[in-house]
Amino acid sequence: DVIDVPAFRVEVVNFLGAGDAFAGAFAYAHLNGWDWARALTFANAAGALIVSRHGTANEMPTLAEIEALIANK
Repeated sequence: DVIDVPAFRVEVVNFLGAGDAFAGAFAYAHLNGWDWARALTFANAAGALIVSRHGTANEMPTLAEIEALIANK
């Protein structure tokens, strides 16, 4: 099956950490029993946030930041 989820437009300043942010957020969502669409949307938002920052591990988005980005979509 194909699941369409929203993309998030951000200004990219550093692409390092995008995969880690996506994977970590997806794992969090999956372990909390979220459905596929919600988990993928959450992971997309996490990836979008980290590429809009200069750092990597120390700049990973928080749960609140990810939820705020999704809410403002």
